[in-house]
Amino acid sequence: MKRIFLILIIAIIVSISSLSRSCKFEKKYEVVQSTEFIKVLFTRYDDLIPNLKFYIDNAKNSIYLAVFEIGNEEIAKALISAKKRGIDVKVVTDEKNADYKALREIMNNKIEVVFQNLESYMHHKFAVIDSEIVITGSMNWTDNDIFKNDNNVVIIRSRLLAKNYLSEFYQMFYQKRFSRDKKKIGNNIIEVDGIKIENYFSPQDKPSRRIVQLINDAQKTIDFASFSFTHERIGNAMIDAYKRNVKVRGVFEKRQISKFSEYEKFKKQKMEVYLDNNPRNMHNKFIVIDSQIVITGSYNFSSNADNDNDENIIIIFSREVALKYLEYLNRLIYSDKQSFLYLNHKQEALQ
Repeated sequence: MKRIFLILIIAIIVSISSLSRSCKFEKKYEVVQSTEFIKVLFTRYDDLIPNLKFYIDNAKNSIYLAVFEIGNEEIAKALISAKKRGIDVKVVTDEKNADYKALREIMNNKIEVVFQNLESYMHHKFAVIDSEIVITGSMNWTDNDIFKNDNNVVIIRSRLLAKNYLSEFYQMFYQKRFSRDKKKIGNNIIEVDGIKIENYFSPQDKPSRRIVQLINDAQKTIDFASFSFTHERIGNAMIDAYKRNVKVRGVFEKRQISKFSEYEKFKKQKMEVYLDNNPRNMHNKFIVIDSQIVITGSYNFSSNADNDNDENIIIIFSREVALKYLEYLNRLIYSDKQSFLYLNHKQEALQ
């Protein structure tokens, strides 16, 4: 009898211990999840399709999409499946890209699509899911941009940020307001899990003004990757920063080099600028300032993006996020033979 009693006591202790370990594990898991409000992905290095599909497949109420080009058929199928299970799916895109088979399939399955048909571009690349998750960045939802071109994607969980993007979406979808006809949204500064984020839209917010301010405030470093860089004020601000001993380094898309590009001006100043190594397109549009501020979005550094196109940028004040972009930029610039430069620059960023 005593032996049976002893066995029961041991079993209870083991169960409690096991439960305790289980609870600790669950608590740790929740903490990890609670810090993942900002996720950064890079094409050609991360699996974009599974990530996008995860959010689409797990949507509970709504998926609102404003993307310049929609051509990936796997994503289109996921959007159609969401529509069939009762999710409110709506799309805004540019009429110049209306011929994609994936987009036609979306329309054939009774998903509402609004086209922008002005000379300017509806150049956004964002989605808002369940009024809480914002997906944005430089990537069009096409095979080329996902699998061949260099792009960055940011996924942020924030109802306040989502509210901004929904306001932009509603103007385009319901009011048919595009380009200079749109109204300012306001609430440009929010906080996500203790991280400051600023959010601006073109052309109503003239993002170049804030970008130039941040460049003027740079103390040590400015790193960038730009598909099209023709904005003179942004370029001059970087040159001025370089002249006051701020280290300026960046990569340009070689197909976009012309008499209007800032590339030759930077080269004449002997600034550290590179042409991309991707045989396709280096399609990013981001700036990292002092290894702690990231500016990114759909916005090319051009007057058209500032004055005419429908664009968005987010500015993330986070050293952790900034270092991810710096590591990625080093991949774009340096080959394996120059890995020592990559390691040196990363070490400098950490100092």
